[in-house]
Amino acid sequence: MKTKAFTFIELLIVVSIIAILSSILVHGAKERRADAEFKKVLGYATEIKGRLGHSLVAEWKMDVVDNNKVIYDSGRLSITGTGSNITTETNCPENKCIRFNGEIEFNFPKIKARTICFWGKGGDIELMEMSFTAQDKWQFFCESISEDIQYSIIDGNVVKSELVSSIFEWENQYSLKGINVYIDDIMIFEDSIF
Repeated sequence: MKTKAFTFIELLIVVSIIAILSSILVHGAKERRADAEFKKVLGYATEIKGRLGHSLVAEWKMDVVDNNKVIYDSGRLSITGTGSNITTETNCPENKCIRFNGEIEFNFPKIKARTICFWGKGGDIELMEMSFTAQDKWQFFCESISEDIQYSIIDGNVVKSELVSSIFEWENQYSLKGINVYIDDIMIFEDSIF
């Protein structure tokens, strides 16, 4: 009695079909993982806003940009930022955001704060004399001071802490600098995250 075996071509076809199906599954799993990570960070940002919302000093939601030059603070101080090459973008963590090249200047009254947070994407960002490096995905950055220790937090994880002499104190003109970077929802709070 003869047994019929698979030919080499038939085996190659079966193996290639399995390889194609597995690559589709792996690619889909990577997208779902990235989406889950983003939702986790979005939940952390919402938690921070909920916990510290009562001490909000200033918030730039980036919803309205006049003539690609002015962004408005929706917090209690009504501080505007002015610059050039500012465009409003969509598909951002908090609905709308801005993309800019160069510098946006803010004129502050004297304020004291313990926490500053914002969403960033796309490169090196300098905000209030602090430097941040954002990847090509949205990240949530916070700097918070508690009992003379300044904490640097990215996506809910403390990445650095150092001793400082006092809380954040701003007065006069400060800037936001970057080259082709995206910024969303800058928030300044009187209280610390910790």
